[in-house]
Amino acid sequence: MLRPEVIESYYHAYRATGNEIYRDWAWDAFVALNTTCRAKNGFSAITDINAYGRGNSMKHQESFLFAEVLNAWALLCDREDILSE
Repeated sequence: MLRPEVIESYYHAYRATGNEIYRDWAWDAFVALNTTCRAKNGFSAITDINAYGRGNSMKHQESFLFAEVLNAWALLCDREDILSE
Protein backbone atom coordinates (compact mmCIF):
# COMPACT_ATOMS: atom_id res chain seq x y z
CA MET A 1 0.00 0.00 0.00
CA LEU A 2 1.05 3.58 -0.55
CA ARG A 3 0.75 4.53 3.10
CA PRO A 4 1.18 8.15 4.24
CA GLU A 5 2.62 7.58 7.71
CA VAL A 6 6.31 7.73 6.81
CA ILE A 7 6.09 10.94 4.77
CA GLU A 8 3.86 12.58 7.35
CA SER A 9 6.37 11.61 10.04
CA TYR A 10 9.16 13.21 8.01
CA TYR A 11 7.06 16.36 7.72
CA HIS A 12 6.39 16.61 11.46
CA ALA A 13 10.00 15.79 12.33
CA TYR A 14 11.22 18.49 9.93
CA ARG A 15 8.81 21.08 11.34
CA ALA A 16 9.85 20.23 14.90
CA THR A 17 13.61 20.20 14.29
CA GLY A 18 14.28 22.14 11.08
CA ASN A 19 16.74 19.38 10.15
CA GLU A 20 17.04 19.13 6.35
CA ILE A 21 17.70 15.38 6.53
CA TYR A 22 13.94 14.82 6.73
CA ARG A 23 13.41 16.65 3.44
CA ASP A 24 16.19 14.57 1.88
CA TRP A 25 14.57 11.34 3.09
CA ALA A 26 11.19 12.49 1.78
CA TRP A 27 12.73 13.21 -1.63
CA ASP A 28 14.36 9.77 -1.66
CA ALA A 29 10.97 8.23 -0.87
CA PHE A 30 9.32 10.24 -3.66
CA VAL A 31 11.90 9.05 -6.19
CA ALA A 32 11.46 5.45 -4.99
CA LEU A 33 7.67 5.71 -5.23
CA ASN A 34 7.87 7.14 -8.73
CA THR A 35 10.31 4.42 -9.80
CA THR A 36 8.61 1.49 -8.11
CA CYS A 37 4.88 2.22 -8.00
CA ARG A 38 4.33 4.27 -11.14
CA ALA A 39 1.52 2.86 -13.27
CA LYS A 40 0.19 3.88 -16.65
CA ASN A 41 -2.31 6.34 -15.20
CA GLY A 42 -1.09 7.02 -11.67
CA PHE A 43 0.43 4.96 -8.89
CA SER A 44 -0.34 1.49 -7.63
CA ALA A 45 0.78 -0.50 -4.65
CA ILE A 46 2.74 -3.63 -5.48
CA THR A 47 2.19 -7.16 -4.23
CA ASP A 48 5.69 -8.04 -3.02
CA ILE A 49 8.55 -5.58 -2.59
CA ASN A 50 10.98 -8.45 -2.15
CA ALA A 51 10.08 -10.18 -5.43
CA TYR A 52 12.30 -9.82 -8.46
CA GLY A 53 10.85 -7.04 -10.57
CA ARG A 54 8.98 -5.68 -7.53
CA GLY A 55 6.02 -8.07 -7.75
CA ASN A 56 2.78 -7.29 -9.52
CA SER A 57 0.80 -4.09 -9.51
CA MET A 58 -2.35 -4.20 -7.38
CA LYS A 59 -4.12 -2.30 -10.20
CA HIS A 60 -5.67 0.41 -8.06
CA GLN A 61 -4.63 3.71 -6.55
CA GLU A 62 -5.53 4.57 -2.99
CA SER A 63 -7.42 7.85 -2.55
CA PHE A 64 -5.21 8.91 0.34
CA LEU A 65 -2.19 9.05 -1.99
CA PHE A 66 -3.25 12.54 -3.06
CA ALA A 67 -5.03 13.57 0.13
CA GLU A 68 -2.21 12.68 2.51
CA VAL A 69 1.02 11.51 0.87
CA LEU A 70 1.38 14.15 -1.85
CA ASN A 71 0.06 16.81 0.53
CA ALA A 72 2.84 16.03 3.03
CA TRP A 73 5.42 16.14 0.23
CA ALA A 74 4.09 19.52 -0.90
CA LEU A 75 4.38 20.87 2.63
CA LEU A 76 7.94 19.52 2.94
CA CYS A 77 8.90 21.30 -0.29
CA ASP A 78 7.34 24.56 0.93
CA ARG A 79 10.51 26.48 1.75
CA GLU A 80 8.70 29.78 2.26
CA ASP A 81 5.99 28.24 4.48
CA ILE A 82 3.35 29.62 2.10
CA LEU A 83 1.26 26.44 2.14
CA SER A 84 1.56 25.69 5.82
CA GLU A 85 0.47 29.03 7.24
